Amino acid sequence: PAMAGVRTFRDVAVVFDFAAGESTEWWVVFGNQRYGATVAAGVTGVSVAQQFPFVDSGQLIGLLGGGVGGGEYENLIDAPEHGTRRAWTLSFVNVLILLLIVIGNIVYLRQRRMEARQ
Repeated sequence: PAMAGVRTFRDVAVVFDFAAGESTEWWVVFGNQRYGATVAAGVTGVSVAQQFPFVDSGQLIGLLGGGVGGGEYENLIDAPEHGTRRAWTLSFVNVLILLLIVIGNIVYLRQRRMEARQ
């Protein structure tokens, strides 16, 4: 029923691709470039940087980037929910990873110093 009456890309207002892989690039190539469809995307945080050239060129009209992008969108529409909480969690985990890297380096340097003294 959702696709009733849809025969060509002209019958679709916007193609919004939620992707964890390369499907956004396929929508840009075939949907936008070949058929002139308007394309927007929501992608995982790891692949956001790959999509910026498409946004800059106008081939993507919008880009929602990962969990943080979801939180930003929720704040934009003044409806903070799961994405906003996820963004805080991601920020906490990133800080935790940085702290663990610093602690690991400190432990490593101390061990090297102790070995050098012996």
